[in-house]
Amino acid sequence: MTNNEFKPRCAQAQFPRVGFYIFSVLFLIFILLSSSSASAQADGRPVHPSKEKFYAPDIWKESELFLPSIPEKDAFSKIELSEDRGFSYLVDVASAQLGKDGVVRLALVAVSANGYANITYEGFRCETGEYKIYAISPGYGKSWMKFKRSKWKPIRQSASGLYRTYLSRHYLCPGVPKPYNEASIKKVLRGGQVVMRDLSTNRMAY
Repeated sequence: MTNNEFKPRCAQAQFPRVGFYIFSVLFLIFILLSSSSASAQADGRPVHPSKEKFYAPDIWKESELFLPSIPEKDAFSKIELSEDRGFSYLVDVASAQLGKDGVVRLALVAVSANGYANITYEGFRCETGEYKIYAISPGYGKSWMKFKRSKWKPIRQSASGLYRTYLSRHYLCPGVPKPYNEASIKKVLRGGQVVMRDLSTNRMAY
């Protein structure tokens, strides 16, 4: 037998192996897709006929920002915060708002021992334990200077940010990862005293 006669026979012998390999790969893909679809249906997730292996969870979106006007000093209420390190803190209770995005926003004033006031408009995300500074102001009754690239940052128990930990824990979102309703937040801020949540009833204890 010549070499020319031998080559076609070898090529014909390889075709069944290639076909079996392709069939095996396609069958494995079918099994994986079927199990993915069954798992999604068992979890109660919606399954689109043409997108069985893709499921997009809800993505958190921050609400549009509206800066409140800054009132005069007498309109701010003093709040009790531990470990103030020589500072006193005040809030504009009227500015406290609970957005649809779950963020509590309010105007906050940190007053140093020599009377210097640092006014900020901040947001607190109880769900993630983060805060964000939207704007600052040089004084009472003046305009805001908005931060264009402000980012969410974790609330840390550091010397400079301990008051935020205390504010979020005892005034805005005590005991649970979600804030209470806006009316209760304003009530406790206006009272200026710490609050704890009764976890058995999910209500604030003043």
